[in-house]
Amino acid sequence: MTRRYRAFISYSWADKAWAGWLHRSLETYRTPKGLVGRDTPVGPVPARLHPIFKDREEEAAGHAIRASIEAAMADAEFLVVVCSPRSVRSTWVNQEIAWFKTHRSKSRILALVVDGEPGISLTEGVLPQDSTRECFPPALLYQVDDRLRPTSMAEDLPLAADARRRGDGKRLARLKLVAALLGLGLDTLLKRDDRRRATRLRWSAIIMGTIAASMSALAVVAVQQRDRARAMQAAAEVQRDQAEGLIEFMIDDLRHKLEDDVQLEVMADIASRAQAYYVVQTGVRMDDDALGRRARVLDLLGDIKQDFGDSGAALDLLRESVASSAELLRRDPGNPQRIIEQAHGLQGLGGLSYQRGEIAEAEAFMREAVALTARLRALEPDEPEWLGEHGSALVNLGAMRLNSNALDEAVASFREAVDIKRAVLDVAHHRDAAQYDLSLTLAWLARALFVQGELDGALDAWSDEEAVIADMLSDDEVNYPVIRRRALNRINRSEAFLLAREAEAALTLAQSAVGDADLFLDANPSDARGMETAARARLVLANALLVLDRLDAATVAGARAGTLVDQLIEIDAERYAWSGPLRGSEQVLATTLAARASPDPAACRAALASIAPEAERLDALSANRPDDAEIAAIAARALLLLGDAAALDRRHDEALALWERAAVRVRAAEAASSPSNPASRQVAHDLELRRREPSAVVETALCGPPSGIASPGTNEPSPMATTNNGVNRHGSDGPE
Repeated sequence: MTRRYRAFISYSWADKAWAGWLHRSLETYRTPKGLVGRDTPVGPVPARLHPIFKDREEEAAGHAIRASIEAAMADAEFLVVVCSPRSVRSTWVNQEIAWFKTHRSKSRILALVVDGEPGISLTEGVLPQDSTRECFPPALLYQVDDRLRPTSMAEDLPLAADARRRGDGKRLARLKLVAALLGLGLDTLLKRDDRRRATRLRWSAIIMGTIAASMSALAVVAVQQRDRARAMQAAAEVQRDQAEGLIEFMIDDLRHKLEDDVQLEVMADIASRAQAYYVVQTGVRMDDDALGRRARVLDLLGDIKQDFGDSGAALDLLRESVASSAELLRRDPGNPQRIIEQAHGLQGLGGLSYQRGEIAEAEAFMREAVALTARLRALEPDEPEWLGEHGSALVNLGAMRLNSNALDEAVASFREAVDIKRAVLDVAHHRDAAQYDLSLTLAWLARALFVQGELDGALDAWSDEEAVIADMLSDDEVNYPVIRRRALNRINRSEAFLLAREAEAALTLAQSAVGDADLFLDANPSDARGMETAARARLVLANALLVLDRLDAATVAGARAGTLVDQLIEIDAERYAWSGPLRGSEQVLATTLAARASPDPAACRAALASIAPEAERLDALSANRPDDAEIAAIAARALLLLGDAAALDRRHDEALALWERAAVRVRAAEAASSPSNPASRQVAHDLELRRREPSAVVETALCGPPSGIASPGTNEPSPMATTNNGVNRHGSDGPE
């Protein structure tokens, strides 16, 4: 009989983002034409897998399956189970599997692994629900009785596709499931899909190349014709407008319509050709429309270059864009649209300068943007969009003030911006964008309060940010930029809890942050921001595990963080946030982990001594950036570890000299932020302990039992390395 649904998706509510991805992936799959109609054990191959059933609300779960759900399963050819440690504990998922086994066929059950380890509880010798890593629900691992309860009899494991990055990956996992749903062999489908992808990519590249080449040719003709005679000017300008319209379409509209795998291959070439086009246009006087389009396109090109990690090229493009919008504003100084375009351009330029560590230039751009948005408010006081723009400019200026150690002014800027963003929220034309802006503003306020030493206030602001993020995700659970913001929020709170010596709370948040970061990175594998977020998440996870004496797990997390940092620096070695603070934090952590894992004092000493080149590099970086509290605190930690190596070797004078250099960096961090800054205060505390009893403290802290450094009068351990060293330039994702 022909059933209504090709498949029924069973999932835990906690995995609804994965279920949504699976639903879209299956329903949008188009079978290669040469395979449509072929006879298979599950019937003729259809052109599409539509419809796939996925319809459940969290409150629907109970002890009995609703009649409508039962009817849908009865009318489905297959059951696809989204498998994770959450689904193991889901009564609803287990009921659906058991029902399908007893009323349909266990051979038609497929599994999609998104987290955890399939069947690990069988080797651990525990029940699935008692394992922290098992991802196959009990009803999937064991036979079920007539009352839909799992028995003690093991079941043959189902066909499983592993969507994790270390498994099949999302593309191959999708094809495995599609092959099973169509009744085809994977090799057949994979070869067809590879050919289709190659054809699609080739034709996309050909189309783009043809358009871009035509565009360049039109540009040359336009300039030549304009130079030849005034009579040809109108025709030349029409051709130029056509060329520039094609540029804007390709860079703005088309990039959002291309599939990710095509987009990544094609956009870099489009950007290069568009840049070549504007080289031809250099020196040509443009009317307002042409100049405005040039500013927009250059700004979009800058975004693309940033996505590919080329910050130097992006900076040049954004400078050209700002110069174009500045000329437009000079021509029409009272035009609100010209004012906002220039303010946007300045903030983008300031944001990139900030990420590259060019703080003074960034602050100058942001101050100019604030002045422009204030002028805009004066022109139209009742326009909520202009009020929101002024709030965004205040956020970015606050970030600059934070880096200049003007903490009171920074907090004041952020508080004013939060009030503005909240006021705008209910009247904003685009509520989702307004919510995102509010979440970012709260993150900055939390960071400034944290640096001031106001930990409770910082945690309150981060909690407010989390609530805004949850509201956004309730409307769109697969909103990847917001998922990344949630990862950053959890990273920041985890770092704060670590410094507050609440390691269990820090660990829980860090684990959640890693999950969010990986979810974003799976969907956007070439996004440098996603790689940075994933690296930071694993750094704080490793530190939390280290404090809790879970050394093996900490080492795994730290190694993954190191790999991600390597990739980021390979993409753009000039990005200071990556080559400076992020690399320094990772190296301090790696050294600490190696020392803690050492079997004897000699090995520990060697591990600690290996930090020497990095300690000297960080010390030099800090000396060249006296206003950067973050790099000063990281350099202090590295010098402290190098002094530990000397102390273990009984070279006490050398140890004291290195610790004094570390103290100099701590004082620099305090001068550049605040004496109440928890990160620099922590390093100062550890230095004081070493001065009292150098070798005994070092051996206890690093080379003896991994119990941390006991604070005077307490038994609480102190983390040896944290990722939140002072003002974390990449902590709140920079001004966006």
